[in-house]
Amino acid sequence: MEAEIRAEIARLTERMQAEGEAEALLVARGKLFWKMRDGPRCPGDYDAAIRLNPQSEARHLRQMTADILDFYYKDQYNP
Repeated sequence: MEAEIRAEIARLTERMQAEGEAEALLVARGKLFWKMRDGPRCPGDYDAAIRLNPQSEARHLRQMTADILDFYYKDQYNP
């Protein structure tokens, strides 16, 4: 499962490099980072998606990620 998720992250990253950042790709990759328990990398993709579309679903995902990281990792995460 982990190898499949890493492969999908790599595929999305390659697509963004070739086509440019797109909101849907950023949100999808952010969700995959979260699935990999790589919480600190999620917000960057969500923030980029929000810059592209302020009404993006990434707004909700970003807030949830921040709340969870703040709760569990008070000493590691400082926005």
